Amino acid sequence: MKDENCIFCKIGSGDIPSYKLYEDEDFKVFLDLSPTSYGHALIIPKEHYKNLFELDDTIASKALVLAKKVGAAMMNTLHCDGLNVLQNNGEAAGQTMFHFHIHLIPRYKEDDTKIIFAENSLTEDDAKKIIDKLGSANWKLDTNSNPVLKFGSTEPSVSVTASSASLQMVNSGSQPTSMLTV
Repeated sequence: MKDENCIFCKIGSGDIPSYKLYEDEDFKVFLDLSPTSYGHALIIPKEHYKNLFELDDTIASKALVLAKKVGAAMMNTLHCDGLNVLQNNGEAAGQTMFHFHIHLIPRYKEDDTKIIFAENSLTEDDAKKIIDKLGSANWKLDTNSNPVLKFGSTEPSVSVTASSASLQMVNSGSQPTSMLTV
């Protein structure tokens, strides 16, 4: 399903041009027009999902595998010192485009990009309250496949299977700038 008013849906379909790095039948990866750092890119599914919680499990799995592969290609090609993989859900979390997307933000030792987390402390009392609240929800992840995770479990087990794929990074022209095979 596509949302005719969604800019990312239009980028995914090619109705709005982008500086495309990668594309397949499910996803498009392109450079952010307001980059936080040199090489900042976005991964979007071509279908419209408002946030992570609306993704079907197959698309969610593929998105993380794609982030891993594109991120590795960015590290090798752009010679960055690190990489932030960032995904926001909801306005309070900083989501401004309500189409699921993953930011890949290359980091360099001397960059001025800052991601700031408040320095709070978790008290034992708060930890117990949170576990009690979430644990009482009887969480069970059952995707009709192997993974089963119960909240509060000490040994969760999740497996993801991905097939081998090639990823070709392309600059704004049509010449490949790097190739990664995984």
